[in-house]
Amino acid sequence: MQVLFSKKAYKSILSLEKYLTEEIQMPLTAFRYSNKMETFGKSIAKNPLGYKVCVRPKWNLKNYHCATFDKNGFLFMKFVKIKSLFAN
Repeated sequence: MQVLFSKKAYKSILSLEKYLTEEIQMPLTAFRYSNKMETFGKSIAKNPLGYKVCVRPKWNLKNYHCATFDKNGFLFMKFVKIKSLFAN
């Protein structure tokens, strides 16, 4: 299975990384956290159907699946044939 991130998902990750680097002045933490998010997203390809359909009505109607990244964030994805698209 191939994992694809939407432009919005990448912008969200980069925005968080920029905030941690510039505002909080923690560049190493920013790099590690964004790298961890991307690695987590790509690891979902190993067991794509192990994640439930999202509870939020907006995402449920689109048949998105949700995965908790950590206690402060989550990813939602849509399975398209053999590809995963992360929309964040």
